[in-house]
Amino acid sequence: MKRFTILILLIFIFSACAKNWSETRIIIKNETNSELNVKLFPNKKYLNPSGDFYRFSADGSGSGPNEFVLGTDDKSGYPKLEILYYTNDLTISASDLARQIFDSIQVVVNYDQSTILVFTHDSAKGYTQNLFADDSAWAYELNSYDEPIGRSISHIEANEYTFSFVEEKFDQ
Repeated sequence: MKRFTILILLIFIFSACAKNWSETRIIIKNETNSELNVKLFPNKKYLNPSGDFYRFSADGSGSGPNEFVLGTDDKSGYPKLEILYYTNDLTISASDLARQIFDSIQVVVNYDQSTILVFTHDSAKGYTQNLFADDSAWAYELNSYDEPIGRSISHIEANEYTFSFVEEKFDQ
């Protein structure tokens, strides 16, 4: 009986530590045949003091670089996609969240260095869609993740909005 009580107590302690939450994520993805150099221009309130990193979550739990490379596949050494920001606001649209966090985004296509995509709140240069203005440009997917946190597992439901770069949408 004593072992049973201890077992129940341990199950209770470990299950009490587990959290379940939902979040909204905006993601960019490279579906071209070239690496993409991405430069983010976050709103000043999201920048860290050095200006080289920005806060990438609403809870302030981490920061990411303002400049990075999106690879073409797993063998390139660079990730093919990047989570730009996540929040627990489940009602915000992808383009509204992008406008809230970033002033603009610049993407340079590596294979020729002359293809430069610039996204601002008002326009897109070099690309047929604007991630700041066009919600239909974002692909939506609901995903579930179990992530270990300490000795417990947290369950995350993520509303993921992905903006994909594809060569067919380059506007030269």
